[in-house]
Amino acid sequence: MGRHSENKDDVLREISELTGTPFFPTARGGTVTREFVDEIAHFFGVDNSGNKLEILSACLGAVGLPWRPQYDSSRSNSGGGGTITFYGLIALRNAAIDFISGNEHLETSVPIAEISGALVDYVPASEFYPHEGEFEPGQIDPDLLGDGFERHNKTQNSLAQYLGLKGVRVFSPKAGEPKYDLFWIGESGSYVCEVKSITEENEESQMRKAVGQVLRYQSQLIVLGKQCAPVIVTDRRLSDDSWEHVCQMNGISLGYGPDFLGLEDLS
Repeated sequence: MGRHSENKDDVLREISELTGTPFFPTARGGTVTREFVDEIAHFFGVDNSGNKLEILSACLGAVGLPWRPQYDSSRSNSGGGGTITFYGLIALRNAAIDFISGNEHLETSVPIAEISGALVDYVPASEFYPHEGEFEPGQIDPDLLGDGFERHNKTQNSLAQYLGLKGVRVFSPKAGEPKYDLFWIGESGSYVCEVKSITEENEESQMRKAVGQVLRYQSQLIVLGKQCAPVIVTDRRLSDDSWEHVCQMNGISLGYGPDFLGLEDLS
């Protein structure tokens, strides 16, 4: 599959044409300008007194579209600086079309196999890295950059499809929930999953992060009333078998792409 040919300014220009608002190109680092946010807030009829992401989220909410984790850059180690991503702008463009037409929003997503309604609560992750330079060097989670981004998201989408084919209900994070990769409910129970792209060089650091993240997600979800078991899925088999022992000691199920060995009993 090829890379996406559009960039942020292309989408911003199309939004301005759809909404009849001035075109404001992105500022340094690929950030949208306050002028754009104020104009688009006026178009949607929402209050513009908050920060940029709060206002843009309210614009999506005007047509019933939720704000998804992939719509802003807050998953970077630096916190992302409150930047709407390319995929957030795509959602905003769709919202503008819906607003103009007066239709209730029916959320579209990256193409994935249609599976008997099992994935209706899952929003597939984009498998194209936009190369927008929104993060500072040295502050990147490998799953958010370049090849790691694409391998992570392809594995996540493939896992959702694998589960969906088994009739499992798969979820993306909702507002107020931790930013896990997948949550699913099957006959054997409920599970929260962290997906990691792995190389020989970053396996140790990626797995250390994965263990901490998925246990934290589990704890946060339990507080919200969602009992679940933690799962880590990597895009390939690990070279250090001791991680299986670490996961077993912490009650974490460990699975491997592309065939998701180890997850056979978690549906």
